[in-house]
Amino acid sequence: MSIQLLSADEFRRELAGLNSASFLPQETEEEMKNAAIEMCYFLAQLYSKDMDRVNLWERIGNGLKICSEKCGGDWEAMLSMLLDYVGANSGAVAGNVNILNFIAAVEKKPEEWHTKFVRLCGNKHFIIVVHARQAWKNKEGGA
Repeated sequence: MSIQLLSADEFRRELAGLNSASFLPQETEEEMKNAAIEMCYFLAQLYSKDMDRVNLWERIGNGLKICSEKCGGDWEAMLSMLLDYVGANSGAVAGNVNILNFIAAVEKKPEEWHTKFVRLCGNKHFIIVVHARQAWKNKEGGA
């Protein structure tokens, strides 16, 4: 085991938390928020026909909070839990191009991004749902 030597500047950044997974540039957080909005958009598309559509956005928002807490920081587990939470049909999920593109894009991100993304989904679930619902209304003309 070796101890990493830090310069004075690196030491100050480390003390300030600027090198940790909790600090990412503002652009990265905005990118994550947009990814979460996109995820909610396809969750709305895949929302079960057997569930009451009146509760669609409440269910998605609650799902973001609950699933982000239960997934242990694993974004793929969170996504799977969310799909279950909205009653998505496996066939519809498999055939959905939006989710395929989303998964492909997120898989390319570093592990630090994945962890922060899960945390953002839980901590900012209300903000994400507001923007996702607006995107849904703009694209689908839905409620």
